Amino acid sequence: MRTHWRLIVLLGWILSVIGASAAGADPAAISRYELRLDTRAQGPARASLSLVLDRIGGEIAVIPFPFADVSDLRLAEGPAGTLVASTVVNGQASLLLTLPGGAASPLALRLECDVQKVLSEATPAGRTARLTLLNTQPEPIRDLRLSITFPEGLRGHAIREARPAPGKAEAGPRAVLDAIDGRSGARLQVDSLPQGETAALRVELARAEPSMAWLLAGLVLGALYLVSFRDLVRPPAK
Repeated sequence: MRTHWRLIVLLGWILSVIGASAAGADPAAISRYELRLDTRAQGPARASLSLVLDRIGGEIAVIPFPFADVSDLRLAEGPAGTLVASTVVNGQASLLLTLPGGAASPLALRLECDVQKVLSEATPAGRTARLTLLNTQPEPIRDLRLSITFPEGLRGHAIREARPAPGKAEAGPRAVLDAIDGRSGARLQVDSLPQGETAALRVELARAEPSMAWLLAGLVLGALYLVSFRDLVRPPAK
């Protein structure tokens, strides 16, 4: 009976948060948004989202998030008593934070959860990793950093999509393939993502080591080449 009561209270809290969001809760201003995804060959990816809110518009903060299919969502760092939930409003996924009374900005938090569909299914053409984040907030998301690490045995082969495109005054690309804590990965960094703009990163993956089949095929071709030209390398008869 006690378990049922807790579930009813939790459901009521989630519905109240969603209702407040739909009613237009004053959004927080995000001065740092750093999302890291650690992918696995099978199963969900582990997501860690670090935030800095430099203005808190009310008790409820609505945070844009790339994934709707979220599980095991929890607050890893932040004010005690902060409640977290995920929802989809008008087709867009968001994380909802109910902050304790007296929380002051700037406020740093870190959330963790499992997310689905970061890696594509394996096909003869290989696999890809992709994430997209639409800024549904009225103000820009500043200091946006997205990173993905790839499963053991896979490496980033090529970046096929990176948005927004860098400006003409920027010296280098916004997205790069890079090692992250000893794992093959990719990063995307954007100084400011305006309302309605999308940050996207899509990476084509390849085997971390060459396939043995290609090595064996190369050896066979090399042997056939030598056999076909054996008369050219044979020493002249005495």
